[in-house]
Order: sequence, then structure tokens, then C-alpha cells
Amino acid sequence: MKEGQISTARLDASVRRVLIAKFEQGLFDDPYVDPAKAEGVLATPANHALADRTQREAQVLLTNNGLLPAGAKGKKVWLLDVDPKAAQAAGLTVVDSPAKADFAIIRAETPSEKLHPDHFFGSRQKEGRLDFRDGDPAYEALKAAKAAHVPAVLAIFLDRPAVLTNVQDKAAAILGNFGASDAAVIDVVLGRAKAKGHLPFELPSSMEEVAKQDPAVPDDTAHPLFKRGAGL
Repeated sequence: MKEGQISTARLDASVRRVLIAKFEQGLFDDPYVDPAKAEGVLATPANHALADRTQREAQVLLTNNGLLPAGAKGKKVWLLDVDPKAAQAAGLTVVDSPAKADFAIIRAETPSEKLHPDHFFGSRQKEGRLDFRDGDPAYEALKAAKAAHVPAVLAIFLDRPAVLTNVQDKAAAILGNFGASDAAVIDVVLGRAKAKGHLPFELPSSMEEVAKQDPAVPDDTAHPLFKRGAGL
């Protein structure tokens, strides 16, 4: 505003929209809630069912080289960062090495770094690289599964737009999510639920392209690996 790039009228218009939404919700009339009542209103069977369905359908199937759906009960599965009890509850047999498995499920988050650990916000947020590298547990697990000739599902939490270029040839299927339980991921893997989601942002093909893009502009890398809206 001081530089004249944003007018007071434009700022007022934005603030007005925010305040209207707050007034419509009654936040200025009674800003306090009864936690016990909130629990009763929100934690209903219908809401739980909706949340469970949303966790499944919001997943994004990015690649599938014939692995999914991964099959029926009794199959042997090797896991990384998946609760064995969730797999067993789905009728799978959990094994302790990829060599013993019919397939693998590997869960991971988008890679990140803490570049400013001594700063207030820097110690609380993810920064840095988005690509998988040697030594990353999920990447090592994918390499182990491929070496054992075991098809693997990479179920990745896309809290940031991951670079998956060097992962594609190691995972038989890549399944993106934005917060899903192990049970929700397993249901999609086994074909008991269908991933219907689409990417809300592009996934870049390299960190070099990330460095070249405009931080203030979305979806502008030159050669994205997956474009916004991708999803099988």
C-alpha cells in the first residue's frame, strides 16, 4: 500500500469479504463454543462415514503399471510406514522382506529439509528439496523392492509438490494423497475403493526447473512431470 501498488479500496474489498463470512457464521455474536456440544454435532456416524469415503476418493492415481487393484486376501505384502495391523485387518499377510512379498506398499511424505532450524518459522515448516535421493527411507525401500522384482505402490502424502522423476521406474503404481489413513490407502490399493482425485497443482520434473520458476506464479515449470488435474 505504501508503494501505491495496492489501493485502499482494493484492500477494503478483500477485508469486507472475509468479515462477511465471519458475520454469517455468527463469530462476532458468540465467539465461544461448547467443546462437548461440538463433539456431539461433528462426531456423528454420518460425518465419520463421509470422512472415510473422502479419504479414499480424494486419492490421486498418478501411475499404474498393471499392479492395481493388487488383489485378494491372503497375499503377502511388505510394508514401509504402514501399520501392519491395518494390512492384516484387510486380509493381507505381512512379511519382513521384499523377497517374501507378492507386492509392497511404501508410504512417504514429499521430501523436505529444514533450512532455517534456528528461526521461529523455519523450525516449524518444510523447505528445500522436493526430490527423492539416496538415503531417503522410501527411496531405499523402492530400490529394494525393485531389486527383489516385487511390484511396489508408492503412496505419497503430497503436502508439497513432489518431484517423482526418478521414482517412476521403481514404483509399479504411484498413489498421491492429501491425508489418508493406512486403511484408506490399503482399500484403494486392493480395489475396495476407487481413487477419484486429481492434482490441485502440477508436479515438477526436477529441482532445476523448480529453481527457474517464478515463486509467485503457480504451475509454471517448463516441463512438469504431472500437470494440474492429472489423475487416472
